[in-house]
Amino acid sequence: MSYLYFDIETVPIFDSKEEYFKLKDLIDRGKLTPESSKFLYYKMTKGMLNPHQGKVIAIAYAVDDGELEILKEWQLSERMMLQQFYDLADKATKKGWESKKPLTYVGFNILTFDIPFMFCRMQYHKVVTSIEAHDPLWLFRRLFQCSVDLLQIHLPFNDYKHEGLTHDALCVTYGLPTKGMRGKDLTDLYYREKYREIEDYVRREFIYPELFKKILSAGLTDEARFRSSVKTIQGEASSQRHKGSLGLV
Repeated sequence: MSYLYFDIETVPIFDSKEEYFKLKDLIDRGKLTPESSKFLYYKMTKGMLNPHQGKVIAIAYAVDDGELEILKEWQLSERMMLQQFYDLADKATKKGWESKKPLTYVGFNILTFDIPFMFCRMQYHKVVTSIEAHDPLWLFRRLFQCSVDLLQIHLPFNDYKHEGLTHDALCVTYGLPTKGMRGKDLTDLYYREKYREIEDYVRREFIYPELFKKILSAGLTDEARFRSSVKTIQGEASSQRHKGSLGLV
């Protein structure tokens, strides 16, 4: 087998950074709420999860034992970045066929987020596919192939619920460093043009090759250890929220 590890980062799309800061200020002052404008409020808070309201700003990837590479929207444009990733996946897939080592995608929550999100954004930008034109069928075939979703394979340890099954919970379970920040916090960094901090976050988060190799060599964790890790992360999150409510963070 050969493996393509990857992860994407997304933000909601605004016409300008001034629009973002204006809306952020309204939310911070309690002027923008679900009651005052459901569309704008959820675009601000959830737009990074919706490919019709958000865009990809970074794609981190590594092939087999190769080095981590990061494609950056602020350097390439979203369309060019997505095209480069498609070309990479297409080439790696064909190489896997030729070497009789079929390619498998590996990542966290890629089946319900990363792959569908990229599929929509690649369609929006009419990314050129294997037939040298934009074809949704070829795009679908290249993105939706054999995958190991590190979230999904741990669902049985969590009563088949997504709640609590986070990136950091898996890190604690397998003895890897946590990322220390939420993905949605990248929106503020992006519109403040703090690209170095975004890249640092992406590098911290990209533990997937090491995590997957641990699983391949030693097997999946046991349920008790996993549930303990979930409680640890949930406790830390609760403590941070409490400090925030007291103005201590």
